[in-house]
Amino acid sequence: MGGHVLNFTKARYLAAVLVGGLWAAAFPEPGWAGLAWTVPGALMLVFVGLSGRAAFLMGCVAGAVHYLISLRWLLHMPHPAGAVAGWLALSAYCAVYAGAWTWLSSLLLQSRGVVGEGASREAWRVALRQLAAQSSWQRAATWALLAAVWVSLEMLRARLFSGFAWNLLGVSQWHQLPLLQTASVTGVYGLSFLICWLSLALVGAGISLIHRPHERWTWTAETRMPLFMLVLIAGGGFWALLGHRRERDAARQFVRLALIQPSVPQTLQWDATADATNFTRILGLSEQALALKPDVLVWPEGSFGLSDDTWSRITNLTRAAGASWIFNTATENAQQKPMNSAMWLDPTGQFRGRYDKRRLVMFGERIPLEEWLPFLRYLTPIGSSFVAGTEPVTFSLQLTNRTAPVEIAPIICFEDTFPHGVRDHVRPDTDLLLEITNDAWFGESSAQWQHAANAAFRAVENGVPLVRVANNGLTVWFDAAGIPHDIFGESGSVYQAGFQIIRIPVGVARSETYYHRRGDVFGWTCVGASLWALVRSIRQIRREASQVNARQNLASP
Repeated sequence: MGGHVLNFTKARYLAAVLVGGLWAAAFPEPGWAGLAWTVPGALMLVFVGLSGRAAFLMGCVAGAVHYLISLRWLLHMPHPAGAVAGWLALSAYCAVYAGAWTWLSSLLLQSRGVVGEGASREAWRVALRQLAAQSSWQRAATWALLAAVWVSLEMLRARLFSGFAWNLLGVSQWHQLPLLQTASVTGVYGLSFLICWLSLALVGAGISLIHRPHERWTWTAETRMPLFMLVLIAGGGFWALLGHRRERDAARQFVRLALIQPSVPQTLQWDATADATNFTRILGLSEQALALKPDVLVWPEGSFGLSDDTWSRITNLTRAAGASWIFNTATENAQQKPMNSAMWLDPTGQFRGRYDKRRLVMFGERIPLEEWLPFLRYLTPIGSSFVAGTEPVTFSLQLTNRTAPVEIAPIICFEDTFPHGVRDHVRPDTDLLLEITNDAWFGESSAQWQHAANAAFRAVENGVPLVRVANNGLTVWFDAAGIPHDIFGESGSVYQAGFQIIRIPVGVARSETYYHRRGDVFGWTCVGASLWALVRSIRQIRREASQVNARQNLASP
């Protein structure tokens, strides 16, 4: 008997590994978005009937496989010790959230009578029969609560220890444009909820169909609401897309941006002997772009050999072209601490604005616990931490062909992964979000695509276009509906060097999205519902345990 239990336990772990692989494949690359809809339900089948501790371990295994695969681009970092350590540590950290979901979900199921009797195959079947014995409406409520727990943990991951909101479940659907529009109301968390809810409901319906075949249509009850919501959201999304198209077609004013993608490897950015070569490359691309008379020249995040000696060569070009210039450089605060900043010079070459990055990348710009654990500096190439900025900034560019200024809200790199963070940057008169980024840290990998997927949601959530200017891909802009336009190198390689001129509609009348006005109302509602359900579940489990103990005491002589 012990051998059978051991073999079935191994089978569960293998299933958890498979679920983790499917989960990873839902994100770029390969980005098979449909697989995301199978993950929560399949994961529930893996842990159902297990104790909380065993369920936690199953979730951690699935999460570890998912993150080790989907975050494999960290291994491209040109700092081997830090790359491997960061990849393992970050994957393990994120896997804990998957384990927390399976653990908390097992508590909720246990309070509803789904307890199983161990790790054996028969115990698993018992747990499934216990699920099937519940009414479809009981199961429907359970699936909604488990989806709320999933969202709550995503909310936590986006905030705890400064936050890591990369590859939230809903982000996998960034190409499903009708579904993407729900982010304007709920943020990305609404799509994560829908995926989890429908996935669990479909598995629950399958369990009911197998164990209660005589009740032909009972199994459909728990799928009706999530399927109805899916159809409603998709229909509303199609209608919203039509509205965005009408607004785009009605636009009569545009700002022309010259986006420069120099594709300078990260190792050359750290090499002082390569500064002249790097500057020559980006200068040549800028000359070609400025010859086409754009309104704004935009460089990506990164170090490209700009110095006091070379400064005038760029400003002379922008002055002659009548173009503003937005670029990235390291600056210092009043205490002479380094900061990562976006700078804006007007067409006369005068400094007009500066934005200091507010959310710093762990181990890339910030060394956690640096003062207490100085050895951590050896795991990163930066030497010491940057200082974070304190507030959003808007660049108000006055163009010769417009009476009203073009309002540009700059963000830098990693900041576009935080829904609540980007929301702070958008004002009622903001014309566009401008993200400058440098993904050359990760070579030519899936990081560029995963990073861009987040940006699509930030555009929809706030109802404004978002322009990405990258060192080696993806240089692209998303309109307010999250539709990508002008992907640089799409017909060849998105990692190649070059430039492109894009036209962004400005002065377009737009209504403020619910998400931008109210923020994470949906996400915090899920947090509140989860806490309420978990408190009730824990009380229920304790009450039943005390009743069992009381009966045992009465039965004893």
